[in-house]
Amino acid sequence: YCRFVTRNGLKKGPLSIGFAGYPGKHHIGPEFQFGHVIGDAVDAPVVLIKTAWGGKSLFKDFRPPSAGGETGPYYRQMLEEVKTGLDSLEVDFPELKGRNARLAGFVWFQGWNDAFGPEKARSEYAKNLVCLIRDVREEFKSPHLPVVVGELGNGGLKVGANIVAIRDQGQRDFRIDHRVCPGRGRFPQQDAWPPLVRQCRKLLPHRGRARESDG
Repeated sequence: YCRFVTRNGLKKGPLSIGFAGYPGKHHIGPEFQFGHVIGDAVDAPVVLIKTAWGGKSLFKDFRPPSAGGETGPYYRQMLEEVKTGLDSLEVDFPELKGRNARLAGFVWFQGWNDAFGPEKARSEYAKNLVCLIRDVREEFKSPHLPVVVGELGNGGLKVGANIVAIRDQGQRDFRIDHRVCPGRGRFPQQDAWPPLVRQCRKLLPHRGRARESDG
């Protein structure tokens, strides 16, 4: 299942194509294949509470409290929407009524605006990401909450220094902090992009041909 509040209203229901910020059912986001993988691996029902806004940075918009400075408004809104989603499970998904739900993980997939924002946004990305994970765990009173950080795949392997900075100094190097990530591993999203495009071609043959070089 998936729940996503968009500017056009609430989307909720079984996971499928369409849980993106656009109206209709012609777009997908990271939730699509991630949800299928998790759903296949877990016997119990899984609900993804998606929060997403374009054009936002971790440096400013999602800035967590422990990073110092002004807490980002979208950090607060993200938490509010997750809490609302957890409180509304039986309303949004009546077929799950009576089940004991628990928050099982946190997925973070972001970085474009930090890559092309101020230099400090890139150099501080790893630190800010560590603060984000700590603060989210503290907010939900779950000190060992599993965290998945998606690596930027824009441009595939042939990218400039800005994207490399986020991938390397940010989304990889933050894991050296064992207080945040005692178990480490990575799956570069740019490696997964071509097979995902091929799968989408099969699902959406009437929407034209996506290119494996598209970001």
